[in-house]
Parts: sequence; structure tokens; C-alpha cells
Amino acid sequence: MSLQNTAKQQAIEFLNNGRPLDAKALIQQLIERDPADAQAWRMLCALNGQLGLMEEAEKACRKALDIDPQSAEARCDLGNVLYQKGELHEALASYRESLRIKADSPMVLHNLGNIFSSLHRFEEAQESYEAALRLQPNALTYYNLGNLLLSAQRPGEAVDNFLLALRLNPNFAEAYNNLGNAFRNLGRKDDAEQSYRQALTLRPQNANALTNLGVILMEKAQYDEALRHFRQALELDPAHLQAAVGEARIFEKQDKLDQACARLTPILESGSKIPEVALLFGALCKHMRRCDDAVAMMEDILASDFSTISIYQRILLHFELGRLLDARGEYDRAFAHFERGNTLPAVRPGINGRCLRSSQPPLSGENRGHIPRGAARHRQDACQLQASWIDRPAVSGGAHHSLRARSPRYLPVLLLPAFLPFHYLCERPGASRRLLPSIPASNAALGRSA
Repeated sequence: MSLQNTAKQQAIEFLNNGRPLDAKALIQQLIERDPADAQAWRMLCALNGQLGLMEEAEKACRKALDIDPQSAEARCDLGNVLYQKGELHEALASYRESLRIKADSPMVLHNLGNIFSSLHRFEEAQESYEAALRLQPNALTYYNLGNLLLSAQRPGEAVDNFLLALRLNPNFAEAYNNLGNAFRNLGRKDDAEQSYRQALTLRPQNANALTNLGVILMEKAQYDEALRHFRQALELDPAHLQAAVGEARIFEKQDKLDQACARLTPILESGSKIPEVALLFGALCKHMRRCDDAVAMMEDILASDFSTISIYQRILLHFELGRLLDARGEYDRAFAHFERGNTLPAVRPGINGRCLRSSQPPLSGENRGHIPRGAARHRQDACQLQASWIDRPAVSGGAHHSLRARSPRYLPVLLLPAFLPFHYLCERPGASRRLLPSIPASNAALGRSA
């Protein structure tokens, strides 16, 4: 083995032993000795990406392409860096150029699916993931496809893909978490609970799975155990909003209103204006003597961009506003909100704040939407819609993941730079996406599988 290759293997060992700065210093020495080594520039790109130095990563990657413009792998690396920087259209162009050079690359097709998913181009994202799977079945590609289908309200198909991911990688904790979300979307709560518990068996410190399990247990009226899971999630992540709201909701259900208000107050003071918080605020506002504030908050949310609020959440907000206004004797305003809620399409709750259209009323029982007595007397022509607030599950990795992992974060998608290891509530629906690396076979040790 040449001295250059020996030094590269040593850099890989440094990286795998948690010494990225030493690895970077060694690669920089190699480049000083041979500035025309394109592979060394790609390794420097990867190391800068690992260290979060995305501008330096891009420069190194472009240097590799100056040396070897026909390198499909370097084009993929550049696409990964641009994707991490949020330059989606530029990343898309780089991936397409990589595929022009080498059309049968499952890693590039996988990452192309991530781009299309981020751009809300669902059909193209699905086609890219499926093309990648035809070339090479991979747990993360099945997982990302499952997340995509889940976000598109196709939970049955999502279940199939999560199960295929788990067949290839039985220790994939995030896949169990999101499988639980898909089961919950299908109304299979026992299966959802089992999936969340399996996710926690594999990764006990998963705040999202703890929160999701807490929600399922709360829906089964197992309040003590649910509260314990919410509190464990908050110990791991004190800013975990869904766990905090879940804890407050349990207090409200147990008529411990002072404790519920105490838990809700700091959330309100943080400025969070999301439907879950507003609905709980509406339920507690009389006890808090802040009903005017609750009404204003809900009206503000309803006046915001509808793309950020599901139809289901809009229905519930209109009903809750109608209830509060009816209690204040403002019957015209109350009726207007009930009427708006009733004229929205009938739906049942889905994942990530979206809803499934339904020809049947979604839920029944004591939580069903109705026109309160005052508004009903004022207007007798009100129709009825059944509804009940259901928390949105915490998702692992959102709709797209790459082949590298770091610790998950609350709410849609897991992001990764270059071709090195990086890693909602999917671990969500969001906001982090994992990219498949484009490491040559000789450098495969540069990355770690999830």
C-alpha cells in the first residue's frame, strides 16, 4: 500500500475513534504533498462536513471536481453539502449531473428522493426512492419512503415500508417509532404501543418514543404511566413541547387544574402559538382567568397561513372558539365559528398535523362537536360534526433520512452533510434528513451505518 493510502487509512481510524480534527490535519498534510489527489479533497470535504464547516466542505468538494469533473461520487458529495446548506435546487442539479455520469447509483437516487420530498414533489420523491430500492434494497431507503407515505396520509403503505426496513435492520429504533405512528394513524393503538415500546427497548433515551407512548397511554386513560413517560421525555429534553403539553393535559383530565395551568404557563410565555397549545389553553382559560387571551390566540392562529394548520386542527379551533364565545354570550360570533367548523371537509386525524378525508364522522362520544345551547337557540339551522383533539405523534427523522445518524431531535426530519456521519416527532415529521453517502469502496470506513 502506498504511503498516501496508508495515511488515508490512518485518517479513517482517527475519525472512527472520535478524533476528526486529527484526521483533518492528516488529510491536509496529504493534500500539501499531492494537491492533485481528488480523493483526498473528497475526504477533506467529508471531514469539514462532520465538523459542521459547510463552506469549507463545499470548497473542498469543488476542488475535487476541478481535478476530476467526471466524478459521479464528487457530484453526489457536492449535492449533499448543498442540501445541508438548504440550497435545494442547486443540490438537485448536482444530483442530476451525478446520475448523468452514472445512472445506476442507488445512493444518488435515494438522496434525490430526499430533495424532491423537501420540495413537496411527492410523486418524483416516491419514484426516486423506488428506483433506488430496485437497484439495492436498503433499510434507510425503505424508512424514508415510509416517512414519505406517512406524510402523504398513506399509513397502510407506510407500515409495509417500515416493516421492510426493520426486516433489513431489526435494531432500527426510529423505524419502530414511526411504525407506531403509522399504526396509530390506522387506529391500531395496541400495535402502536407495542412499536413504541420496542423503539424504547432499542433506545431507552428516545424522547420522541417516550412522548408517543405517553400519548397512547393517555388515550387509554392510563394516566400515571403516561405521566411517567412524559416526565422521562422532559428529563431528556426539557424543551420537548409535546411532552410538556401531554403532562398538562393529564393534569387537566385529572381535574388538577392548578397543576395544569402551572405547566401551561411557561409554554404560553415562550410565545408558542400552535394549535395543541391553543386548544389546551381554551380548556383551561376560565380557571386561569385568561379567556380573552385564549380567544385572541386561537383567532390569531386561524388567521395565519393555512398551510401550517391541518383541516382537523382548524375544525377543532373553530369549535373551541365557538364554545368560549357562546359562554360569553357572543352568540353571533360563536355561531360563525361553529358554522365554519362544520363546513370544512369531514376528516380524521393524521400524522404531522395533516388529516385524512373520511366519508364517516371520525370520532364519537362525549367529545363530539356541537352547537352549545346559547348559539343553538340563536340559530337553529346548525349542522353537526363529530371531532376530538388528538395529539400529533412525534416523528423520527421526518420524511427523509440519509444513511448516517446522529442523535434525533424533536419534530419532521434528520439532516446530514457530505458523506460523513450526522443524524422527528417522525424523530417528527422533520426536520432532519439523512443523506446516503457517496464514499468509494476503499473509503467505506469513513461512514457509520445507522
